[in-house]
Amino acid sequence: MNIAIFSPSQNPYSETFIQAHKNFLPGNVFYYFGSKAHIQLENHKPISSKWRRLFLKAYQKSANKTDTFS
Repeated sequence: MNIAIFSPSQNPYSETFIQAHKNFLPGNVFYYFGSKAHIQLENHKPISSKWRRLFLKAYQKSANKTDTFS
């Protein structure tokens, strides 16, 4: 069985239950942490490339601007 766990930060001190799930659940546990364009699989390189993160950041900034044409 494959199990994916997602968390906003890696190894948060107050979330010991996540560590217990990672260590004691049966099957293959894949632990992902981060948010938006900065998600990473534990013990692996970041999922998105540097250029993709920069593009997404620029896109997000431009998408958040409001239209002044009414």
